[in-house]
Amino acid sequence: MANENDGQMNFDDWDDEAKAFYKSRKEAKEKRKAERMANSGDSFETRDAWKPPFGEMFKDVIIESDTPDIVSSYNNHNLAIKLTLSDGTPYNFWIAMYPTDDDGEARMRKDGTKIRRQEYQEYLDLKEEVRDLLEISEEGNIFPFKCNFMRVKEPFSFTDKNGNERSGEKNALMVEPLNISIDEVQHELDSYN
Repeated sequence: MANENDGQMNFDDWDDEAKAFYKSRKEAKEKRKAERMANSGDSFETRDAWKPPFGEMFKDVIIESDTPDIVSSYNNHNLAIKLTLSDGTPYNFWIAMYPTDDDGEARMRKDGTKIRRQEYQEYLDLKEEVRDLLEISEEGNIFPFKCNFMRVKEPFSFTDKNGNERSGEKNALMVEPLNISIDEVQHELDSYN
């Protein structure tokens, strides 16, 4: 009788180096999760990180809330967007808010304001569009709301201070707010629990 795991290696069969690597990756992931929790206050809910592929549209995404300025080992300014996909799967989507210098602090413009990353600016713009679409005052709560959501890569180019042409790609969001009331979205969200 053949074993259903024939041909598959189980963890006990891994060599010590592979086990050590796997354990170190798992420990690093847990450490990052603990750091985010410690730096975000009591209201932050740990969820798996959502890493949507670029160029794929996700329809009817529920944005539940966001938590800014979470410190990580990479920089001091991250935004965690608490969201639920249309199939009811909850995630956190992470966006770096600002480009940072070597110590993790936001880079500044000459006028003293922070330079915003494009994904972050587009998320802020989405929130304003939701506010306008649902006719919610500046002081009013906009969460939860629904949107269609896609990450894209956009080309950019510039001339540096030495006159050299530079180019690359930057992460961007293509988002569309949906005209569905907060109560309706909350009712759907409650049905997933």
